[in-house]
Amino acid sequence: MKKGDAESLVKLAKARLPETPELFSVEEKEEIINLIGIFGASYSRIIRQLAPTINQIADLLPQQRDRLMHKGTGGYSRSAPDISGLVNLCRTDIGKELEASMPSEDLQLPRAIKFTGALYSIGLPPEFIGTGRALEEAREKLGEAACENLLTKYFPSLAGDLKFASGYLDLNVASRFLSSECLKEVRKDFDILHETFDLETSPEPSYRILVEMMQPDLLQAGSKGNCMDEEVSQLVCSTLTKMGKIRKALG
Repeated sequence: MKKGDAESLVKLAKARLPETPELFSVEEKEEIINLIGIFGASYSRIIRQLAPTINQIADLLPQQRDRLMHKGTGGYSRSAPDISGLVNLCRTDIGKELEASMPSEDLQLPRAIKFTGALYSIGLPPEFIGTGRALEEAREKLGEAACENLLTKYFPSLAGDLKFASGYLDLNVASRFLSSECLKEVRKDFDILHETFDLETSPEPSYRILVEMMQPDLLQAGSKGNCMDEEVSQLVCSTLTKMGKIRKALG
């Protein structure tokens, strides 16, 4: 984002946002916590299986800040959070499922920008992971009113976020990085979201070409023990950067 764009955004926020934040009732707070538990569990089950691929591909993305790499004991990584407090606040059944979804060991995932960039690079925006199944589960466990509150009050931008991300979703490419079990779950996510929000996937033609073109090299990078030639690595990094420019964000 350019300086002028940032300044315009600040002015718009000041003009439109209320001076005081909206206050939620005790019941609404409980509802939000349980929604977080449901969505967190659905998301974590897929991420823990994709972690090795995410880490390998993240190393190919360009550095955007002066930080240490995520490798090694001195790395600057995003570790699995301590969710014990959230589990205790959730309804018992929801808390147990959330706790069970977490990895048994620290995955040492990359920071947010590279984490998101890696998933976008394989045609799987993280916005889709677990979201459809979580919506369905929330409707079953918390009721239709809770889902309506989620979409209109707690997270009204969800539909817009998914519409943006759908322009970079390519399940044909993503399927080559997923186990059959994960692919089945992700396809179910998309089917539910497609029906709920009337989503269509229509990637920009040049972006789709780049995603397809990168797939063999990223598959190689995502396989443990495979070393990529330095020249090929630079070409891949350059192409991933072009993809980020089309999205207007690396991650």
